[in-house]
Amino acid sequence: MDYCPSKYNFSYKINPKYTFINNNLTGAVDIIESLVWGFFVENKFLKIPNETISLLLERGYLYKDVYTEIFILKKLYKSTKKIINNKPKRIIFCPTYYCNLNCVYCFEKGINSTHSYFNDEKLNYFFEFIKHNKLNIDSLELYGGEPLLSINQKIVEKVLTFAKNKKLNITIITNGTSLDDYLSLLRALRENIEMVQITLDGVRAINDKRRKFKTGEGSFNIIIDNISKLLEIGINTNLRVNIDKKNVYNISEFFEFIKSLGWLNKKNFDIRLALVKDHSKDESYFFPEKLLEIIMQQYNKNPELEKHFGFSAFKQLRNIISTLNGIENTTPRFINCETNILELLIFCPDGFIYTCPESIGITKYAIGQFYPIFSYCNSVKNTWRTKNILSIEKCFNCKFAPICGGGCTYSSFLISNGENPVCEKYEAVINKFLKYKGDSILKSYKLL
Repeated sequence: MDYCPSKYNFSYKINPKYTFINNNLTGAVDIIESLVWGFFVENKFLKIPNETISLLLERGYLYKDVYTEIFILKKLYKSTKKIINNKPKRIIFCPTYYCNLNCVYCFEKGINSTHSYFNDEKLNYFFEFIKHNKLNIDSLELYGGEPLLSINQKIVEKVLTFAKNKKLNITIITNGTSLDDYLSLLRALRENIEMVQITLDGVRAINDKRRKFKTGEGSFNIIIDNISKLLEIGINTNLRVNIDKKNVYNISEFFEFIKSLGWLNKKNFDIRLALVKDHSKDESYFFPEKLLEIIMQQYNKNPELEKHFGFSAFKQLRNIISTLNGIENTTPRFINCETNILELLIFCPDGFIYTCPESIGITKYAIGQFYPIFSYCNSVKNTWRTKNILSIEKCFNCKFAPICGGGCTYSSFLISNGENPVCEKYEAVINKFLKYKGDSILKSYKLL
């Protein structure tokens, strides 16, 4: 009998005997004998045992005809679309474009500062817009610029009080340098604050080269002190470490420093890695597989690093790791991120509404206005939300499409005016992960 292999199959030969296989549509992850998989790749199905054929059919690696997989893909898309279209909106409030730091990789440096701050008039328009549109929202995030500058205190207090009264989860993205003016407010809102995220890029010598004040002074000491204060008053604090080729070799040293502070023992502390990217260049995702390799080499020397840092910085690995950790029925990603369903509504001091945090201040990417008028730009909204793996021809047949979602839409806008997807090196990253993790995966399957 003739069979049709899935177009979304991925495989990696761990060793001569065993091959890791994964279907990116069904989420199936399995280990198969390399010899058998060789027959599969060569379409020599008569050489594969019947019970193995049955399992390959059941797991979605194989179909009896070419149409079944397309039917499943479109059915999953239809059901997923219903779910995502009913998701509550997430409000992001940006009280200012201004920041007191001058970080080397900041993507907001080119923003026109004519409308740098919110004032009471714009704030009232913001509240009226939400009321007028009867928005279903479940969270509010402070973003910037630097939202917690002293000059923003009255505006921020009104916004966070509004969030508390609406029983919204609050997230605050801050550089952590101006927290002293806000500690009493944060303490009062502690039950509503889901997380405060603060960034440090390494030990003082490294951080202060990358994240310095506009005066040239380093930010490390004041941020360390302010994180300690947040932890003392019981605020959930997420420490973000932005990594690139200049500091990736030093994460082990930084981890030991954080460990010496005792923060890792606190339930309200978390630490995560994040990749530095330049969305305006193809090489922006620059060699994430190389960064992953350097990180995993450090993990192998000190497994405690992996326990705390993990792999969340590498979105290419999220589905596979979820499945390996026992999470069943991993849902395909028909879109790349929440911007493609307009889940984020970002209100900025220029009076515009954006949906991608990295596009703020560039008005041609705004989806609407709340000041001085209420309006949506339907053509821009449609440009964002029509990007998915069924609408992008170059993505439809890619084996990674169901977990990639068509690549970063904003990058596509910047690089090719939205005409071409920007691939994010899924195969290279997954291959590198399996190179280092293959033996431990075999052990988990009791094959080694």
